[in-house]
Amino acid sequence: MFQGVCFMVDEKMCICIGKQDLLCRIGAQQAELELEKDNCRQMINHGRVMKDFVYIEEEKVNTPKALEYWIGLSLQYNKEAKSSKKKKKQE
Repeated sequence: MFQGVCFMVDEKMCICIGKQDLLCRIGAQQAELELEKDNCRQMINHGRVMKDFVYIEEEKVNTPKALEYWIGLSLQYNKEAKSSKKKKKQE
């Protein structure tokens, strides 16, 4: 699903650094606000919109302040995000 290096916080995916984009899990409400500003794009996986996730182009996180903004949003949402269901180990 994710390509790149993913950073987990409290066993939840927070940020993923790809070749050209930054993937942030910021929550559906914040994603909607950011999409209206036209500074990111919605993540779509196999035709399904992933409402909590947005991609940010490399050019839009080229300053420490811009990167800090997106990391801050991701960490803020991480506090309320649910972790993925763990798969049961097969014996």
